Amino acid sequence: MAIWVDEGLVCSNNESLVNEIINYLSKHFDMRHSPANHFVGLSISRNRPERTLYVSQPDYIRKILQRFHMQNGLPKNLPADPGKRLSSSTEKFTYREAVGSLMYLGMASRPDISFAVGQISQFCENPGADDCSAVRRILAYLKRTMDYGIRYGPTKNELIG
Repeated sequence: MAIWVDEGLVCSNNESLVNEIINYLSKHFDMRHSPANHFVGLSISRNRPERTLYVSQPDYIRKILQRFHMQNGLPKNLPADPGKRLSSSTEKFTYREAVGSLMYLGMASRPDISFAVGQISQFCENPGADDCSAVRRILAYLKRTMDYGIRYGPTKNELIG
């Protein structure tokens, strides 16, 4: 059982135990319950026959695209420009907020952006025009790959990316 502020998640391979816990909590707290397909901003889907879980954050991505006015931007195929070297200058942008949002996303469900986010995070003190452009590029990549996430399941001793 996991509780985060006003959200809770009860999981078990024993469905009757889950129902017993929910019934007990319902007697003591004003609550509602539904399938575990959303928890703390994560979208969770389960494929029982394959024994897998898929975790993604498309709603959070839509929210940060809107916050940084990128919802109408052109999508990108890569989160970083391989030939671009970043450096500091003086352009101001809600840079730290964008980097923080992207760091959370990279840790929670999108490891594919972690390297690019690590690069831009080095310039939080004095971001330049190229740095801001790199943030916008990551956001444009997220627009194209909004439903990407992490698949958890039985291991086959292989890495798929």
